[in-house]
Amino acid sequence: MYLLHIIKPDGTVKMLNGKTKPTFEQMYNYTEEGNDSDCDYSTNRKYGNDISFEITDRTNVTKEIGNIGMTIDRLDDEGKIYGGLSVKTVPDIDISGRHPIVKPGKTIMYVSSDGLLHIKGIMLGSKELHVEFDEEDGEESLYWGENKIK
Repeated sequence: MYLLHIIKPDGTVKMLNGKTKPTFEQMYNYTEEGNDSDCDYSTNRKYGNDISFEITDRTNVTKEIGNIGMTIDRLDDEGKIYGGLSVKTVPDIDISGRHPIVKPGKTIMYVSSDGLLHIKGIMLGSKELHVEFDEEDGEESLYWGENKIK
């Protein structure tokens, strides 16, 4: 684990931290488990290093507000590693007994090793471009705002 504090002349502090706990073998196994071609990148497990962003409130309590991470996206048959980029929100914290368990937050953006961007929607001007799933017919449709375009 490393932690870097930079104190600027105006007294503000810039901070960077990172850590990797799993061994390469553990990360490899976790990646193989999550290496499904139909995976959901908002909930699927990917492992690698991340940069966490934290803030400290007036009561001096520090909380993580999200992270950016480089993950093992996939491994080919020869063992070559391909990286992916993820942006995650505030982590979920479960209380089990007396100990908090920190679970990764929801992935709000993911770029695969093939350069595919996985994201819920895009603001184009004043309207959102997004896909909606119709439960009745099982089809996905493309929308710009409220207008169906596909």
